[in-house]
Amino acid sequence: MDKVRSDRPRLIVLDVSLGTESGLELCRALKSDPATREIRIMLLSAHGQQADIAAGMAAGADRYMLKPFSPRDLLAAAAELMT
Repeated sequence: MDKVRSDRPRLIVLDVSLGTESGLELCRALKSDPATREIRIMLLSAHGQQADIAAGMAAGADRYMLKPFSPRDLLAAAAELMT
């Protein structure tokens, strides 16, 4: 979080499953912090049930992408979020 606050990226791409930490929790923390809430967040996941997508959007994600996806699709989604 300190690195994100100091670097202020415009976009963060997170996997929902980050090992010991949940991408959903990190997304929620970033979106609830006034210093980072404007950062666009794209969540990536192999979990595509409606409840999974709803949970990602409720956590504050600006976009939820299902795996697998092509690099071209990922770049297009990132470009869309950056405009």
